[in-house]
Amino acid sequence: MATTLDEDSAEAVYQDARADFLDSLSEDGSASSFDDDDIFYESNEPDDETAEEEVPEGQQPGGRRTATQWKALSDRPVWQSGDETGSLTVLQAAFTMLKLKEDGKIHDGTFDSLCRFISSVLLPAGNLFPPSLHVCTALVGAAQLEDYQHHICINGCHYFGHLPKQQWKQHLTDSCPVCQQARFTSRSGARGNTIIQPRRVHCQLLQTTGSAAHRCREEGHPSNGHQSAWRAD
Repeated sequence: MATTLDEDSAEAVYQDARADFLDSLSEDGSASSFDDDDIFYESNEPDDETAEEEVPEGQQPGGRRTATQWKALSDRPVWQSGDETGSLTVLQAAFTMLKLKEDGKIHDGTFDSLCRFISSVLLPAGNLFPPSLHVCTALVGAAQLEDYQHHICINGCHYFGHLPKQQWKQHLTDSCPVCQQARFTSRSGARGNTIIQPRRVHCQLLQTTGSAAHRCREEGHPSNGHQSAWRAD
């Protein structure tokens, strides 16, 4: 039986998400381009074009899916077995794996092997776990990922509005209107550059799926009704 992550355990993976993760997807921080006709292989399905079995929803013969088909499954549970359902969606699983790749500095080949191992060995047959780095990156995309990451006061008393990374330098002196704590920290890098980081980042991905895709973008205090859109540690 597959192990189910409860919401708190799954959220822990996200709590240290850094906005500079965008740079790990491509050098200029922009989303990678994927052709909708690209074929991604589902590692736990037989690659047999002649198989007479019924083809699962959203899947090509031989266990293959295009980028468009994968994206259409973004809000589906990553696995289901009988009455049990995984706590993460396909999109959440893809984001989690990409974040772990960045934090652990996992090589691309090792990452692909890990994805295949999880989907083919650890999860029930027919699961929708993204089977490769290519699929994970296509599912998440840099522009979409940025929408899920927001800055919060270090003390949890203020939610800052969405701010693209290229504007961080201009907002370096931003502070919480409640406790006056700084929004960002800065330090000198090894090459003499200035490295700017938000002091606290929250990823809404676990809370904003399906019909909740209306992401909260207004600044304010948690008590003004934003708790349903974000949750502090």
